[in-house]
Amino acid sequence: YDDINWVNTFDFDPQYGLGYRSIMPNSTQRYKLEFDIDCKFNEPEDGSGQLKYGIMVTRVGIPTPDAEWLIDIPWVSDETVVNLSHTFDMDLIAGEEYYFYVAEGYAVQPIADVTGYQEISSTVKIYGIQ
Repeated sequence: YDDINWVNTFDFDPQYGLGYRSIMPNSTQRYKLEFDIDCKFNEPEDGSGQLKYGIMVTRVGIPTPDAEWLIDIPWVSDETVVNLSHTFDMDLIAGEEYYFYVAEGYAVQPIADVTGYQEISSTVKIYGIQ
């Protein structure tokens, strides 16, 4: 993590129904956020067996995501491991809070009814770029 501080609170986002630990950049600039995440999910509550797996990066207090990346993959079982590898280039503002999470959703809106589990081999890299 380059020029980024973790905010030592565990807050709750009522829009998506999830907890998060946020990051705060020290300077306003463009950052590269690299994700290589292995995750597992519970079964969709609607029984569809279809999930949108992805990564969402959100600015705290802003209701719409600044960046999201979703892919449609059929859910098979609780043991199915999905790899999510994606890179965002984003302009982050110093002193503002941001958080990211492995997103899921079915139907139209991303929801938090299906819990994702991050596996140990996952990595996240955040660094400033010119």
